[in-house]
Amino acid sequence: MDADRQLTDEQIKALIERGAVIGCAFDNWMIKPGWTIGVSDPKTTSVEDIANHTDHICQWR
Repeated sequence: MDADRQLTDEQIKALIERGAVIGCAFDNWMIKPGWTIGVSDPKTTSVEDIANHTDHICQWR
């Protein structure tokens, strides 16, 4: 995914292998690529964007 994230793909894979629970952060700058704090409109981030991140993680299972 092309966005700032707290976990790399390698970290996600390692967590899944260990049976870890991975939560979601609802910070716009981590959800929407190109989102800039204090500049971007928060209304441009949607639940679909969260679902896309969740789907990305689920693809590793």
